[in-house]
Amino acid sequence: MYVDETDERAMQVARNRAAKAYQGFLPPQREDESFEELLERYTEPYKKRGDLKSIETRLNLFNADYIFENQVMFVGSPDTVAQQIMSASKIGLFNTFMGEFNFADLPEKDLMRSIRLFAEGVIPVLRSFEPY
Repeated sequence: MYVDETDERAMQVARNRAAKAYQGFLPPQREDESFEELLERYTEPYKKRGDLKSIETRLNLFNADYIFENQVMFVGSPDTVAQQIMSASKIGLFNTFMGEFNFADLPEKDLMRSIRLFAEGVIPVLRSFEPY
């Protein structure tokens, strides 16, 4: 998750880092293995059980366009992020949210601004929100 003063600024800061944010999900890469082969090995268990949506998401965790188009990561101004969380909450029927603010190589000044803006601009909007 990344919150900044505007949607444009948030995308500028988060876009290149978004595709790096999920590399820790992957198993260790073998010496002779390409990144594509690593992704294939990572998705194999999902393919075997026919979990096609998980395969799609996992294959695209390193594609910034996919991440933002499918709201895998919430990024934007406080109003945008609040709306993204409320939308996901209505679809997923959850009323508790835990987010990761420190991802990839996000500079500390950006991290701290994101946390501050979340506290000042997102939490007040979500405080009275009940999806069900």
